[in-house]
Parts: sequence; structure tokens; C-alpha cells
Amino acid sequence: MNARHLRVGVVAPAYWPGFKYGGPVHSLHLLLKELKKHGLNIQVYTTTLFQKDNMYMERIVDGVPVKYFPISPLSGSYGYSPGLRIHLKNTVQLFNLVIISSTWEYSTYTAMSVCTGHNVPFIFIPRGMLQRRTFRSKLWKKYPYYKLFIENSVNKASYLIFTTELEKIRTKEVINLKAPSIVIPNGIDTKLIGKRISKDLFYKNFPELKGDTIITFLGRFVWKKGLDILINAFSLIAKEFPNVHLVLAGDGEEGYKRKMQRWIKRESIEDRVSFTGFLTGSMKFSLLKASDIFVLPSYSENFGMALVEAMAAGVPVLTTNKVGIYKEVERERAGIVVTPEAESIYYGLKKLLSEPDLRKAFSQRGRSLVLKYFDIKIVATRYIKLFEKILS
Repeated sequence: MNARHLRVGVVAPAYWPGFKYGGPVHSLHLLLKELKKHGLNIQVYTTTLFQKDNMYMERIVDGVPVKYFPISPLSGSYGYSPGLRIHLKNTVQLFNLVIISSTWEYSTYTAMSVCTGHNVPFIFIPRGMLQRRTFRSKLWKKYPYYKLFIENSVNKASYLIFTTELEKIRTKEVINLKAPSIVIPNGIDTKLIGKRISKDLFYKNFPELKGDTIITFLGRFVWKKGLDILINAFSLIAKEFPNVHLVLAGDGEEGYKRKMQRWIKRESIEDRVSFTGFLTGSMKFSLLKASDIFVLPSYSENFGMALVEAMAAGVPVLTTNKVGIYKEVERERAGIVVTPEAESIYYGLKKLLSEPDLRKAFSQRGRSLVLKYFDIKIVATRYIKLFEKILS
């Protein structure tokens, strides 16, 4: 069966502009835009989770039609939405296939149960949420919820899609999966990154950094990103390399950001660290073009989209062995992989700063790795082949 003219429903707890939900919003939207280009009829159903004042109920986002359903005021991050369930029950049979993204929110439970009840095939993308580390967080609540509400439906999925081989291994360590599974990574638009984007846009907004050697972190300010050990490691680097500057691009928990500022003040490196706020589009990629090194020091990271973006921009990278794609980085010798400890990050940064030829080699290999595995056209083609396999 040719999947290119099929109707595909997509259910996710949050969508544009709910960027506080993190990387899944960006990666899912990029995939759907590419699938639209291939002729698939896409319809997204989502909720107003992380969306201010229910600002949209229906709109077209980059050619992708999206319907937003209000959540109950008392449901918190669970995103309980009766309207979403009612609409799904009335329309699910219009779709040949449904993609369900994320795990612990109401949208996942209701989409799975509706698809199962109406015999509509569905693909489930758990986004790293079925691993031991996620069950440990609120185990008393998550394990019973999984067993009672979604385990049966998970095992009736046409396919589970893991974004890394590491995620697949760690998931199977915890739960007994009966449904078939496959690894398909998140993708990025490599042409967009390389198209007429230079470091000049970043320097126009941050002229004081021109001429400095820039080490960049890009992502949410939360504990799991390892920003405490990065700041600790950078305080040591700053003493040895006078022209090095740390750029922290992102936002997140205000309380955690205040902790970061206290750590920076304690190390007396306020003049060596800059917060840029949350950057998107051309400004984000301009920062990457201006960067000499990119660091993702996470304690836990299911995939590592920012790492892929940095490699696509030709930035030599340093990351930890807790980031989902670290094995790919190691295998292709596309960057330095260390343990999530301040000392390890310090020595990794020092090696990169001291060896410009090594940075150049990592830059070239990292770009090749992205073009080979993570280009959105390649990723979308793999999805389409999976659709055809399921529907045949």
C-alpha cells in the first residue's frame, strides 16, 4: 500500500506554541511538516497544555492543521480534556493510522483507548518515558497508572517507535513489550541550518562577545541537564583560558535559574557567563555558528536534539554517556563523550580548547553524522515505509 495519500491523525499533549513542553514539540512538528510535503493528509489533535489563556482553538501551523482542546483547570500537567476524547471518538475512523506521542498525559491514554476500541491502527512514541529513571519518579503513582490504564493498549500498538537504540534497551529492561518496535531518530532540517545563516546576527545582538572563544549550552534550565557540573567545570577552564566565554541559551524553571546565578557568583565568573534567553530559528543557529564548542552535560537525556543541531552547524561537541545518542557520537568519532562529572567535563573542554585540529575533525565528522542519520528527509522516508508496512 502506498502511504503517501493516507489520512494520519496525530495526538500529542502539547503542540506549538507550547514550547515549555520541550524538544518533542519541535521534533514532532518538523516531522509532520516533512510528511505533509510527501502528500500525507495530517491532522493534529492536542490540548492547551502550556498554552497561555487558551489562545488558539484551531489553526494552521506551517501547513499542518492543528485542533486545540481545552484542559480542565484542575488537571495540572496531566492535561485532562473531555473535549479531546469526545472529538476523537467521533472522528478517529476517518484516519487510516494514528500517531500518539508522549506517555503520561491524558491525551495518550484517551487516544490509545479510542483507537483500540475502534480498531484503528496506531503508532506509539513514548519519548523516553518508559525507562527505569522515569518510573522511579513518583513510582507509587506511575506504575499503577501504567498497569491499569495504558499497558494493555501499549501492547496493542502497531509499532512502538524509539528515538535511540539506548532508549529501546532501557525500556525493555523495565517492561515486557509485546508490540513490535523500531528505532527511528528525531530529525532536523539540515538545509535550513546551512542556508544563509552566519554568526553576524548573534554578534549584532551580543557585540561584547565578538572575539571571545564561545562555549555554548542550549536547552532548558532544569536539573537533569547537568548545568551545575558545567558551571563548576567552566570555573576551572576560565582560570586557564582568559578569552573563553560560556553562553547559556534557554529558559526553564525560575528557581533553578536563580540557583545557577548563585553558583556563577560563588565562582566569581559573572563577567565570563552570559544568559541569552530562549532562542529560536535564525538567532539560535547564528549562535551555533558563532560557537567554538557545544556542551550538553546531561545527567539524563533521552535523545539530545540540541546536540544534533550543534553538529549540523559544524560545532565540535562534548556530551555525556547519559545522552541518548552518545553511542552514535562515539561510533562516528564525532565528539568527546565523558561521564556526567565536573572533572570529566573540565578535562574534555580543556582537550578541545587546546587542540584546534581535533575541533576541526569533530566538526567535519559531526556534520557527516547528522547528514547520514538525522536529516529530516531521511527520517520522514523511514516513517512512510513503516506506514506502508503496517497498512499492507
